[in-house]
Amino acid sequence: RLYKLLALGFSFPSKELHAAQAELREIAAALYPDLELNQEDVNLLAPEIESFYINVIDGHDQKKECRPYETAWRQGERSMQQWEVKKLYQMFGLEPDPELNELPDHLINELEFMHFLSHQAVEASRGLLADGDSRKQYVHAQKDFLERHLSLWVPKFCTALQEKISEPFYINLAVITERFIMDDLEWVQQQYEDA
Repeated sequence: RLYKLLALGFSFPSKELHAAQAELREIAAALYPDLELNQEDVNLLAPEIESFYINVIDGHDQKKECRPYETAWRQGERSMQQWEVKKLYQMFGLEPDPELNELPDHLINELEFMHFLSHQAVEASRGLLADGDSRKQYVHAQKDFLERHLSLWVPKFCTALQEKISEPFYINLAVITERFIMDDLEWVQQQYEDA
């Protein structure tokens, strides 16, 4: 659920995000009681939040931009990296949401992919997948995607975002995302070894 909420958090401010912020705070507080997170509701539908999102996340203000794309934070051939991410999605029968109109390596797409893999791993462990997929294949995919993609750029992105902004909701979001990605990587690696 946290991957889904984080993906929602980095999407354009909406009523759905505004309604989900309390759940995001509750899960984060349960997982990370040591973090001093802002506990206040933020009006995520306010014009200044939209303006922040457009200028910083969408990158319209080049002095403040903090673009949520893997290729913005990693060295190498951008088109090849995007192709690799898209191929991973396709291996599981997925495509980025065309309504988002974002490249495959956008943070929202990558977090949604991890949500899918996590959900499938749970369903497989319960024997609920019709095609008999094993939990291990989904845990392996999570491990691979975290090691080869998310853990290599999301911490840099989250650190930079925290340095460029003062908006409490997005500071919380960056802190939680960075911590969760690295913790989940450790947990998935252990799960893979145990499997």
